Amino acid sequence: VPGSGWSHKMPPTANVAAVGGDAGDDFLLSCKTLLKGILSWYIIPGEMNMITETVLQTITMRVGEPSRIKDGKEGALNVLPPDAFLRVSLLRLLMELVSECIEKIWMILDEDENSVGFNGTLSAVLSSRRKDPKRGVPGEVDMYLNTLGDSLTPSWFSCIFELCNEEASASIAFRLMILLLQSSPEYYAIFEKAGGFVSLISSIPKFSSSSSIILPMLSQLIGVPIRRLPLLPSLDKIQLNELFDGETLDEEGVSQCGGIFSLLCECISRNFQLSAMECEKGSEAKNSNDAILSLLLQLHKSNAVFQTFCQKDQFLSPLIRCLFVLSDVFSLSKKEDNYAKNDTELELIQKFLGQTHIGGSIIFEMLHSIISLNILHSNTSATMIDTIIDKIPSRSNMRTFQLFQMIIVVMVKKEINEHFMFADSRTFANAIGIVSVIFNQILCGMHIPEAIMTTSVMIYNILDGLFSTHFAAKKALDPQLWNILTYDTVYMAQMMTVVVISLSISNRGPDKMVTLDIISKNIRNILNISDMTSLHQANLAASSTSSKYHSVWKSASLVRAWSTTCNYLDHLELDVPDHSFITSMLSLCHIILRDAAVDVQESIAKIIVTLMQMRKSFVSELFMLQMANGDVIDLMRGGFGALLLSSEPSYGSSIKVSSFLEWMIFNENRVNLVFENIHIKASQYIPLITDAPHST
Repeated sequence: VPGSGWSHKMPPTANVAAVGGDAGDDFLLSCKTLLKGILSWYIIPGEMNMITETVLQTITMRVGEPSRIKDGKEGALNVLPPDAFLRVSLLRLLMELVSECIEKIWMILDEDENSVGFNGTLSAVLSSRRKDPKRGVPGEVDMYLNTLGDSLTPSWFSCIFELCNEEASASIAFRLMILLLQSSPEYYAIFEKAGGFVSLISSIPKFSSSSSIILPMLSQLIGVPIRRLPLLPSLDKIQLNELFDGETLDEEGVSQCGGIFSLLCECISRNFQLSAMECEKGSEAKNSNDAILSLLLQLHKSNAVFQTFCQKDQFLSPLIRCLFVLSDVFSLSKKEDNYAKNDTELELIQKFLGQTHIGGSIIFEMLHSIISLNILHSNTSATMIDTIIDKIPSRSNMRTFQLFQMIIVVMVKKEINEHFMFADSRTFANAIGIVSVIFNQILCGMHIPEAIMTTSVMIYNILDGLFSTHFAAKKALDPQLWNILTYDTVYMAQMMTVVVISLSISNRGPDKMVTLDIISKNIRNILNISDMTSLHQANLAASSTSSKYHSVWKSASLVRAWSTTCNYLDHLELDVPDHSFITSMLSLCHIILRDAAVDVQESIAKIIVTLMQMRKSFVSELFMLQMANGDVIDLMRGGFGALLLSSEPSYGSSIKVSSFLEWMIFNENRVNLVFENIHIKASQYIPLITDAPHST
């Protein structure tokens, strides 16, 4: 209006308003100050409702889009249109009113905001006082908080975030909402009942690179009062780390982190998508993610409570989704980018991401660190690794699916190899439990030859460590613990051996010759203990919840540690686990002998000899079959007995495998009758063996 004195004043730009900048108009500022002064004396619900309703009306006005005004110094600037300018002013008025109200509450409580509670949040102080009858909470405090909660409802905030596409208003409203959540436990309960942070996943991420949105999120996640944090024009990783340096999470606060972290990860995912754009917005999104992820990594390294949260499904699931979003954006679909034998962890990660990417590398570094700490200091490694693998999005293609599985297997292998030599009973149990997880994944279809072979070698090395006198850890285990862990390791090694051979037969696993070579080197360790009775009794005792070894026993197997159904039986469900292994191995050896090449047949013959040497009595029983007419077939009186005899040191010459195979062909009907019975028994123990092609 000409002569009004403020026609020459320019409203704040969208960027300035988003980080708290006011309009440079004294008249408008005076109006806001006057209204705040009136309402500050006593917050009247009617007047508060009028303000909140007006805020929503400004969204539907659609007076205009941000205009671009040429300025001599700044160039083209996005200036807020009248409706947004009014909305921002009203939201800032609400923010100042709520802030002053909270200051009054602190004065009423006679508490020092900077030295009490869970990092000083009012909500934690009120929760603590409500539990203490001697202190309590004055009624005046509840009156203030109820008035604010009745006017600034979760649905009101949701409307703003859903309908408003203007960052300045959304950032003020989000900061205001976080302030209320950190001030009233009752308001937080109402917010959670209304859907919580998960309900904002469709609206807030459109401001994913906004520092004024991300900073309140981090405030809620870490538990730092939003009133302490400044408004930042952008996210810088050095500045962000310094801002939250030394802050410690409260265990009670961590239980409320799931929702806000899911929302934060949605913003990270959108930033990954935006960062593929070669423009200012893409650069801003990339810098924001680098700052956020660097802070999360720093928190994980320095904060024990946050480390606990990082091992939970609430953290792992959304973080893994971020990785697959990033892979979809950047990864190359070239055939040569698939995993290769002997790929390092770094090479696998680069293939998964499609390029060297700082944000993706930080997430994988954090995952590796989480796995490492969990193996060393927790009893939940089996369930955590199972959660990580299980959270792979179903929409992912086979290439990224297998690459991610291989990355996790390589990470696990590295940690077990690095710490196993000097491990305690917990690490031993975790290592066995992790192998059981990967074994279960193999049964579910993870037929990656490198992963299968790596897992087999891991369990054989663990078994070797339990028997070897070179391992310091073996000496540190008391006899009862040694019995428990050895029984679990032997059983897992037996099952893994059977499944690896079965998969190689059906061409879904590692090379047959490589598989048999590794098995032949380790089968004596698998059968090293002839009498498993004492080990079995130790496991039965540890299965009782009153046993001091129960936690170790539980963590040594996925089937015990996880409530979900596994695809293998626990050894306690079998009468004699050793017998199931021998039966299955003989069944598979017979299948391979019939169709394999000569070098493979020679390896199989050596394995059969070892089985007969180590468990002669039981193998003799299996090789004997009484027919319906009363005749008895005894294979030990034929070629198998001769094969065993040829392995004795006192035997002058060694029998040729070709001679043994000739005997089998000549006695094919009698051999098949015996092995048909063995095949039937084996299929009852190891269901996966039925997938292997064999004649009945």
